[in-house]
Amino acid sequence: MALIWEDLPKDLPPYSTVYWHYKQWREAGAIEKLMSVLHGQVREQVKKAESLGCGSASPKPFQEKSQMDNADHH
Repeated sequence: MALIWEDLPKDLPPYSTVYWHYKQWREAGAIEKLMSVLHGQVREQVKKAESLGCGSASPKPFQEKSQMDNADHH
């Protein structure tokens, strides 16, 4: 699923501004760091749920890096 930058909610800044910030954060490694932190949090939640006997808590998989790179082609 590709992100269509022009379809962002109207209460956000213009898509070109949002996209510019996204590119800056990605180039600085912030997106990768954020994904790593989020993955770690999901893994901890799954471990806690399994240890409490809540069955198999399977979180929705995150977008693959190749799909994130495709977002550049707005």
